[in-house]
Amino acid sequence: VGDLPLAMAESPDGRTLVVTNDGYSKPTLSVVDPQRFTVPATVPLENAWLGLAWHPDGRRLWISGGGANTVNEMRVTDKGLEPGAVVQLRKSEHGFVGGLAISPDGGRLFAVHALGKLLSAVDLNTAKVAKEAELPAEGYTVLVSRDGKTVFVSLWGGARVLLFDADTLEPRGEIPVGEHPNAMALSADGSLMTTAAAAGPAR
Repeated sequence: VGDLPLAMAESPDGRTLVVTNDGYSKPTLSVVDPQRFTVPATVPLENAWLGLAWHPDGRRLWISGGGANTVNEMRVTDKGLEPGAVVQLRKSEHGFVGGLAISPDGGRLFAVHALGKLLSAVDLNTAKVAKEAELPAEGYTVLVSRDGKTVFVSLWGGARVLLFDADTLEPRGEIPVGEHPNAMALSADGSLMTTAAAAGPAR
């Protein structure tokens, strides 16, 4: 694919896999055909880092704007992936946008500001920030429960996963895990969550 692939996301129909490449070279998206194991297209980006999430309709892909503190829409067209809306998030001195997740109904996008210690909820109907919640330490990425009611944030700097109400971003608890938790995944029925820990045991 490209230099330092950080994240990949499969389209809802399973026909396309998109990889974000965020190394020393200019960031790109690699569009992968998962049936043929080929890369039919590479899309250059101005800014990116980690965050990558398909909208449930399969016609839109949202990516992290990294140090630009934005989330950027890419639209699926007959010509491939083309730029869409850009949402400016709150800027912070050392922050940049990390992991992204979209609610099952497609109404909201959640973005973690790595180092900026902030969680933002974007209303995708208006392309504007609807809510924000301060984090007690550096976050990494975000995940939404299967029923769309709970938002999970892996707290890279806090050895735990935080829970928030998806509508209000009010805190709903925390789960102690290994040091430097990063990626998270839910089981098919949503009853079990797995998180990777970059230092210490995974849980």
